[in-house]
This record gives sequence, structure tokens and C-alpha cells, in this order.
Amino acid sequence: MLDYTEGQDPNQGLLLANANFYHAFESLDITSMSNIWSRSYRSFCIHPGWEPIFTWENISVSWENIFRTSSLMMFQIEVIQNFVEANIGTVVCKENISSVINGRATNFSILAVNTFELEIENWKLVSHHGSPS
Repeated sequence: MLDYTEGQDPNQGLLLANANFYHAFESLDITSMSNIWSRSYRSFCIHPGWEPIFTWENISVSWENIFRTSSLMMFQIEVIQNFVEANIGTVVCKENISSVINGRATNFSILAVNTFELEIENWKLVSHHGSPS
């Protein structure tokens, strides 16, 4: 995981946090994913085609299920827009994904909105919303 440093351009730190999220996703490692997410009561996740999931305890179960059924997850991320306002940052991006899920290889794209909150000099993910592109 790459680190954000104080005094760094907030947009650079935000994009670094977003890259760390996809690195954790590619690693299929719940510990890495856990380090990315905020424990805020406002945290939520919407996987493509799923109902919203609230609280890290429930969100983590969804990631564990995704990781358990996946043997490969590779991303090419196209950042469409990113912005920082005070301690909130948002990245709108296109996820170009190559994966093996339940033994089946597939390629697809997802549009995602990732919102981060700066918590004690660390950008933490408070929401991830993915939808078919």
C-alpha cells in the first residue's frame, strides 16, 4: 500500500487512496481491503446489481464472499473525474476488469463512484458504488 503524506496535494493523495483500493481488490485480501475502509456509520457499498450494504461489518462480509469466489481480479482504471472539498474526496472512474469468478474467465466494465474521507491524514473509503457501464 502506498502512503499519503502531509502537505501532499489532496488530489494526489485521493488518487493514491483510490489506487490502493483497487490494489486491495486485486489482491483478493480482506485484511488489505479492511485497511482501506472507514469504520464510519456512514459507510456503504453498492456492488453492481446488489442492494446497498451499510456498516463495515456487513460490507466486509460482501468482500469476503467476492474474494472467496474469485481466483483472479485485474483492473485497468480510467479516472473520469476526481475532486476534493475539505476532507471529502470523490473519484468517478471506469473499472475495466479481467477476472476469473467461479472458474470462469470474463472481461467487463463497471462505472464506479468512490468517496473517501480524510481521517487523521489517511484517506478512508466511505462509499463505493459500482454499476454496469
